[in-house]
Amino acid sequence: MGTEISGSGSIYQSGTARFGLRRRLGKRLERLYGAPGDGTRCGFIRYGTVFRYLLEYGMAADDIIEAWFRKLTRLMDLDGEELAALTALSFRREETEANRYLVKEGTQVTRCCLLVDGYVARHKMSRNGRRQIVSFHMSGDMLDLQHTLLSRADHNLQTMTRAVVAWIPITELAQVASRFPRVAAAFARDALIDAAIFREWVLNVGARDAKTRIAHMLCEFVQRREALGIASVEAVELPFSQEQIGDATGLTSVHVNRMLRELTEEGAFARTGRHYCIADWRKLQAIADFNPAYLHQMA
Repeated sequence: MGTEISGSGSIYQSGTARFGLRRRLGKRLERLYGAPGDGTRCGFIRYGTVFRYLLEYGMAADDIIEAWFRKLTRLMDLDGEELAALTALSFRREETEANRYLVKEGTQVTRCCLLVDGYVARHKMSRNGRRQIVSFHMSGDMLDLQHTLLSRADHNLQTMTRAVVAWIPITELAQVASRFPRVAAAFARDALIDAAIFREWVLNVGARDAKTRIAHMLCEFVQRREALGIASVEAVELPFSQEQIGDATGLTSVHVNRMLRELTEEGAFARTGRHYCIADWRKLQAIADFNPAYLHQMA
């Protein structure tokens, strides 16, 4: 069951609880937008509509929008009124299991999916049932902004791990984008960076050897996580199965296993139980011939 979080209603808390919540929300917003006095944008947010909205709904709404707002404000300098309009969208929060389809190719789409936690793959299926993953997504990614203009899905979105998502009506997103040009520009930049990633993945699958493909895909994953503030390079534990890595790189699971073993023997990876983590980030980048310019610093 999903939980509806929108711009109406209230929760009741004691005065002490609300004061503590106010302080926590204030500190959270300062991390996102700077301390009071750094500019009118922060002042508006701290004491204006967004702050009151988050206080009204507690940490639930804050948890949904924090990573998304961090990403959007890297893409475009949004002011308090623009962020307040985004915060007032109707979010339907939902927890999902791994391997669940969020969107299926060929379906009519009426809502966009914001990834709050976990990992999702965008992929296509061939007629003989083979899956080609074309991108991985993580916390703060709006998974299908293109559906604000293209109503029929031309690919699949599937969870790779357990995940938390928030569904937003397309009509509401389109209205906010129409009303606020800088919000529309942030959405456009997000879509253009997705396109840059797709181009790099075509090069990766079509022109690099197996070991370099895997190293490059994993470098991108690590770089994006760090840019979004999810985790440092040293703390990364890879959440993908060998089958998922194979579907992203055009390799069999057996070939992936062999390449991961080579990367471990060369000191780029370390294995802990069933999981791999980054042992030497510089070495992994060198093996991958990784240049993150195409990510545009995730803007």
